[in-house]
Amino acid sequence: MDDNILTLVKRIEKRDIVLPDIQRSFVWDEDQIYDLFDSLVRGYPIGSLLFWNAIGGDEEERLLVYHEFVRDHRKGQPLPAQTELHTGEEKTFVLDGQQRLQSLYLGLDGTYDGRELYVDLMGGTSSEDREKNIAYYVRFLGSRNDLKDSNRLMVRVKDFIFLPQERFATYRRKLMEESGLDPRSDAYEKAREVLDQVRGKLLQPEVIPIVTIDAQARSADECKSLEEVAEIFVRVNDGGTKLSRMDLIFSLMKSRWIGASEVIEGLCQALNSSGEFAVTKDFVIRCLMVFSGRSAQFRVDQMRRSDLMSEFEGIFPKAAASLRSTFDFLTQNRGAGIRTWRLLSGGQRADRGYNVLIAIALYLYLRPTPDIPEREYRLHEEVPIHCNHLALLGAIRGDPHRQACAGGQQRIKARAGRISSESAYRSDGRG
Repeated sequence: MDDNILTLVKRIEKRDIVLPDIQRSFVWDEDQIYDLFDSLVRGYPIGSLLFWNAIGGDEEERLLVYHEFVRDHRKGQPLPAQTELHTGEEKTFVLDGQQRLQSLYLGLDGTYDGRELYVDLMGGTSSEDREKNIAYYVRFLGSRNDLKDSNRLMVRVKDFIFLPQERFATYRRKLMEESGLDPRSDAYEKAREVLDQVRGKLLQPEVIPIVTIDAQARSADECKSLEEVAEIFVRVNDGGTKLSRMDLIFSLMKSRWIGASEVIEGLCQALNSSGEFAVTKDFVIRCLMVFSGRSAQFRVDQMRRSDLMSEFEGIFPKAAASLRSTFDFLTQNRGAGIRTWRLLSGGQRADRGYNVLIAIALYLYLRPTPDIPEREYRLHEEVPIHCNHLALLGAIRGDPHRQACAGGQQRIKARAGRISSESAYRSDGRG
């Protein structure tokens, strides 16, 4: 399909082109949008697009969720509500190019903070434009009179770009007559040139190269797995800040567990406030994996399962309490007395020292209550002896050998149960 910019915008409007639930919110600012339009109309390369021809399946691992593009953007606005792709339904998912397509959609058919995109028919002629190397000056405005510069002739872009050729010729002639420009002047020719160039570039086929995965697929079974597509997405995404596999996993989690973002990020902030730590959602999710009896290795298809997310949501209160107790034990003088990640990792990356903390947190999680009573603060003698089982056996590092993982967890579970029994014995007055 030889899409031009305007047909892409129309496909977005018809909800044929959508965003998978692994995409993030729109983050570009106005200056980035202005630069994109200037580059586009000048014929500069603005990168390629990566699409996925997605087809809904009837099995849970083939369940796909998407967002529509935002037509009227407000700062801080989240993505629209999610929609499930029905069995046999076909959509074009954007894997790379979200920010550029969203910018084009807002400028050509939508609004940015209630304002519409205008182009200056005199663009590139002012000293300011020449200094900033701008050939096509565009701005989001409430009206053409918002810009207090009498030397600019601002025209709303959506007034002429979608017009058929005959109506466009009529519009251009009328606009030039109303502009008051002398038909023999350079300014008159400049205005005509800008109108023709903007519309012409938006109608030119293949201005943006497009690569489509599974373009020939006719059923869900013929499409790549989400695991494969997610790996492609992580590798090629270049929208500003690089997306990691964990960003992808977290996005999938949020689509299945409403409120996951707030509670997990809130827990990270609470743990980091206890010292010089750099706890991330990666660490918390790994803990949830281990607490639920699984390997800490992340798999996209696994993280999309609604039953796993329901389980995470159910265990989170106790898991959070266990992690808080772990960091209390870690930072207090009567515990380990460690208040910086540098002592855990040998001064290397912060995340490298947290494996042993997952094991301690699991130890506390498996006890009847995750708190450490005053009389049992001898845990600082008990726990370190056994806290390396999971790390050594590969459970924390995602060892695929589940038997080793289960063995490490069983050792910690047994130790936690023995300590709990001793506690009960003492509380009966027999200790």
